[in-house]
Amino acid sequence: ASGGREYFPSMYAGLMRRWINNPEPPVPALYAYAEPLEMNGVMVPPPDGYLTDILTTQTLGFIRRVHKDFPFFVYLAYNAPHTPLQAPEETIAKYAGIADKKRRIYAAMVDNLDHNVGRILDELEHCGIRGNTLVVFLSDNGGLTSHGANNGPLRGGKSQTYEGGVRVPFIWSWPGGLPEGREVSTPISSLDLLPTFAEVAGVEPRGKPLDGVNVLPWLQGKAEGRPHEQLCWLSHDRKQAIRLDDFKA
Repeated sequence: ASGGREYFPSMYAGLMRRWINNPEPPVPALYAYAEPLEMNGVMVPPPDGYLTDILTTQTLGFIRRVHKDFPFFVYLAYNAPHTPLQAPEETIAKYAGIADKKRRIYAAMVDNLDHNVGRILDELEHCGIRGNTLVVFLSDNGGLTSHGANNGPLRGGKSQTYEGGVRVPFIWSWPGGLPEGREVSTPISSLDLLPTFAEVAGVEPRGKPLDGVNVLPWLQGKAEGRPHEQLCWLSHDRKQAIRLDDFKA
């Protein structure tokens, strides 16, 4: 399936019928936006509600079932705020003061996303495991400025190798293992997640060499210098970038 998804599953059946019967149907990738949701490889009836809420509810159920018996890993890949721009009407109404419609809905999508991250943290607290659970939040790319996103002072955006496309918030929270409020300015990469998680879990990754490194010493303030001599990006097989020390090309 693609990264995009209609946010109200109750719409899926109607959209598929409309697209199939349209003399000019959308590009094939868009059909994935309304394919039925799957659970463990099995298609499930479309649930009611908003997709970001639904994904969170499923995650909360998993945490409640397993946390007493063994350590767990959750990869919660929210698609918000990817297009299409859709949010609950009551959340959009909170941003009525934003004149631009795309920006208004985008703000509502991020608001809802923030709320659901809070639901996850509250559940960890309720289960008594917040202090010993590492939570990491990041985006896969910079915002799409043509659809309401704002990358601040950074040049460019999604699918570009300028900083607006590759430089995103990277938040680590682990009350029992990381100092509170610490800001690390040296660049790291999402490729660093696997070796860092492995270090926290006390296991050694096997197989192919990893491009990422364990960044826990930098997060804890125990390491000097940079974890990477260089960072490289390739976007859609044509846009390339490299950062070496403080030089970018």
